[in-house]
Amino acid sequence: MALVGTVLFCTSCGSLLNRIPPEKPTITCDVCKSCNKNKWLTSVTTRSRPDAFPSVLLQKRSGAVNQTMKSEDAETWPSTTQSCPSCENPTMLFKDVQLRGADEGSTIFYRCPKCNYRFNTNN
Repeated sequence: MALVGTVLFCTSCGSLLNRIPPEKPTITCDVCKSCNKNKWLTSVTTRSRPDAFPSVLLQKRSGAVNQTMKSEDAETWPSTTQSCPSCENPTMLFKDVQLRGADEGSTIFYRCPKCNYRFNTNN
Protein backbone atom coordinates (compact mmCIF):
# COMPACT_ATOMS: atom_id res chain seq x y z
CA MET A 1 0.00 0.00 0.00
CA ALA A 2 1.31 3.45 -0.86
CA LEU A 3 0.11 6.67 0.73
CA VAL A 4 0.51 9.61 -1.65
CA GLY A 5 -0.66 12.85 -0.04
CA THR A 6 -4.19 12.01 1.06
CA VAL A 7 -4.74 9.18 -1.45
CA LEU A 8 -4.03 5.52 -0.61
CA PHE A 9 -3.14 2.97 -3.31
CA CYS A 10 -3.02 -0.86 -3.27
CA THR A 11 0.57 -2.14 -3.40
CA SER A 12 -0.47 -5.16 -5.50
CA CYS A 13 -2.52 -3.63 -8.32
CA GLY A 14 -2.22 0.15 -7.76
CA SER A 15 -5.96 0.75 -7.42
CA LEU A 16 -7.32 3.48 -5.20
CA LEU A 17 -8.27 2.16 -1.75
CA ASN A 18 -11.38 3.22 0.12
CA ARG A 19 -10.95 5.17 3.31
CA ILE A 20 -11.85 3.23 6.44
CA PRO A 21 -11.77 4.12 10.16
CA PRO A 22 -8.27 4.15 11.72
CA GLU A 23 -9.31 1.43 14.21
CA LYS A 24 -9.36 -1.23 11.46
CA PRO A 25 -5.78 -2.48 10.83
CA THR A 26 -6.24 -3.60 7.19
CA ILE A 27 -7.97 -2.48 4.00
CA THR A 28 -9.13 -5.01 1.39
CA CYS A 29 -8.67 -3.89 -2.20
CA ASP A 30 -11.97 -3.99 -4.14
CA VAL A 31 -10.16 -4.91 -7.39
CA CYS A 32 -7.59 -7.60 -6.50
CA LYS A 33 -8.87 -8.50 -2.99
CA SER A 34 -5.38 -8.20 -1.41
CA CYS A 35 -4.98 -7.00 2.18
CA ASN A 36 -3.18 -3.70 2.74
CA LYS A 37 -2.15 -2.02 6.01
CA ASN A 38 -4.36 0.87 7.02
CA LYS A 39 -1.97 3.84 6.90
CA TRP A 40 -4.53 6.61 6.56
CA LEU A 41 -3.47 9.67 8.48
CA THR A 42 -5.64 10.40 11.49
CA SER A 43 -4.45 13.98 11.90
CA VAL A 44 -2.16 16.33 10.07
CA THR A 45 -0.41 19.26 11.70
CA THR A 46 1.14 21.94 9.53
CA ARG A 47 3.06 25.01 10.58
CA SER A 48 3.89 28.05 8.52
CA ARG A 49 5.20 31.54 9.03
CA PRO A 50 3.23 34.58 7.85
CA ASP A 51 5.96 35.32 5.29
CA ALA A 52 5.82 31.77 3.84
CA PHE A 53 3.06 32.81 1.42
CA PRO A 54 3.87 36.32 0.17
CA SER A 55 1.20 38.14 -1.77
CA VAL A 56 0.59 41.60 -3.15
CA LEU A 57 -2.67 41.83 -1.21
CA LEU A 58 -0.93 41.07 2.09
CA GLN A 59 1.72 43.68 1.33
CA LYS A 60 -0.97 46.26 0.53
CA ARG A 61 -2.77 45.52 3.79
CA SER A 62 0.43 45.91 5.78
CA GLY A 63 1.23 49.17 4.01
CA ALA A 64 4.69 47.93 3.03
CA VAL A 65 4.35 48.21 -0.73
CA ASN A 66 7.26 49.99 -2.35
CA GLN A 67 7.03 50.24 -6.10
CA THR A 68 9.71 51.80 -8.22
CA MET A 69 9.56 52.30 -11.94
CA LYS A 70 12.59 52.00 -14.15
CA SER A 71 13.00 54.59 -16.87
CA GLU A 72 12.66 51.91 -19.57
CA ASP A 73 9.31 50.86 -18.07
CA ALA A 74 7.92 54.39 -18.15
CA GLU A 75 5.17 55.05 -20.65
CA THR A 76 6.51 56.40 -23.92
CA TRP A 77 4.40 58.06 -26.56
CA PRO A 78 5.46 58.41 -30.22
CA SER A 79 5.79 61.91 -31.64
CA THR A 80 4.15 63.60 -34.61
CA THR A 81 4.72 66.84 -36.53
CA GLN A 82 1.38 68.33 -35.49
CA SER A 83 1.95 71.64 -33.69
CA CYS A 84 0.61 72.39 -30.22
CA PRO A 85 -2.45 74.71 -30.27
CA SER A 86 -1.41 76.21 -26.93
CA CYS A 87 2.32 76.99 -27.24
CA GLU A 88 2.96 76.36 -30.98
CA ASN A 89 5.55 73.66 -30.21
CA PRO A 90 6.19 71.90 -33.60
CA THR A 91 5.91 68.35 -32.21
CA MET A 92 3.26 66.60 -30.17
CA LEU A 93 3.25 63.20 -28.50
CA PHE A 94 0.29 60.95 -29.25
CA LYS A 95 -1.34 57.69 -28.25
CA ASP A 96 -3.94 55.77 -30.27
CA VAL A 97 -6.52 53.99 -28.07
CA GLN A 98 -9.53 51.90 -29.08
CA LEU A 99 -12.25 53.11 -26.67
CA ARG A 100 -15.34 52.33 -28.75
CA GLY A 101 -16.44 49.21 -30.61
CA ALA A 102 -14.12 47.39 -32.99
CA ASP A 103 -16.15 48.57 -35.99
CA GLU A 104 -15.71 52.22 -34.97
CA GLY A 105 -12.67 54.47 -35.10
CA SER A 106 -10.10 54.94 -32.39
CA THR A 107 -9.41 57.94 -30.15
CA ILE A 108 -6.05 59.68 -30.46
CA PHE A 109 -4.75 61.45 -27.36
CA TYR A 110 -2.22 64.24 -27.91
CA ARG A 111 0.15 65.71 -25.33
CA CYS A 112 2.62 68.56 -25.73
CA PRO A 113 6.05 67.71 -24.27
CA LYS A 114 6.78 71.41 -23.72
CA CYS A 115 3.67 72.79 -21.98
CA ASN A 116 1.85 69.48 -21.22
CA TYR A 117 -1.29 70.67 -23.05
CA ARG A 118 -3.61 67.74 -23.84
CA PHE A 119 -6.45 67.13 -26.26
CA ASN A 120 -7.96 64.24 -28.19
CA THR A 121 -9.59 63.52 -31.53
CA ASN A 122 -11.92 60.75 -32.64
CA ASN A 123 -11.04 58.94 -35.86
